[in-house]
Amino acid sequence: MKAWLPIDIFFAVVITFRLFANETSLNAETQSLATEIREKVKAGQRRELDFARELKEFDRILAENRDRKDNAIAKIALLKAALYIEIFKDIPKGQQIIDDIRETYPGTQSAMDAKILANRTIQQINAVKIRAALQNGALFPEFDVTALDGRSLSLTSLQGKIVLIHFWAGWCGPCLREMPTLQLIYKKYQSERYAMVGVSLDTKVETCKRYLTKYCIEWPQYFDGLKWNNILALQYGVDRVPSNYLLNDGKIIGHNLTPEQLDFALSQLLIATKHQN
Repeated sequence: MKAWLPIDIFFAVVITFRLFANETSLNAETQSLATEIREKVKAGQRRELDFARELKEFDRILAENRDRKDNAIAKIALLKAALYIEIFKDIPKGQQIIDDIRETYPGTQSAMDAKILANRTIQQINAVKIRAALQNGALFPEFDVTALDGRSLSLTSLQGKIVLIHFWAGWCGPCLREMPTLQLIYKKYQSERYAMVGVSLDTKVETCKRYLTKYCIEWPQYFDGLKWNNILALQYGVDRVPSNYLLNDGKIIGHNLTPEQLDFALSQLLIATKHQN
């Protein structure tokens, strides 16, 4: 169901297509090496040991071309850094390679890409720490933002309600596929203290609005055009979409629920509430 993992997809799979695409200065052996890595990643191999031969070959190529300071060679080091960070989950080693790239190949596109990867890695580490604190039963941290339609939007204003905080994007296929069902659920329960808050990770407001219109979305939306640097996405450790938190009186009672799970949870909550009354 999940769409994303931005770095996993870009740096772990797609990068093996793009880093070496149209790179005539690299020989067929290097192209083949990139393909091997791509296939191993797609097959689910994740250990450094699984890529021992490829890493050894990368080191050989880098050593033989140590006097070259161009982007073609820097790309090889960048792929190596991405493998350590995103596949092997060896952050310190990956960061060390990134530092070497920025020092050895200054001014290249790969040096700039290395900086992006470094920043994203820090963001992912922070996201893991944040999510560890946002477990069921915990109070969901307050937010106070301005919705896309200009109205004030805060958790305090939704006090006493069952609230779904929903992170999505128009470029996310799974997000769009679940929208019609979420709309039906919203219509089904909105009269019974159920509320939703959407957080769009789109970069263009026109894109966000187009899908809101297409799916007749009525619940308030927060948009700032910053994609993964969206203020609320950063605050709540969101690094994939679709993603959501279900709250009851400000406390977390569910995380990353499918529409079916959400519907069931809401029905049970409302049944329990009616029995209490």
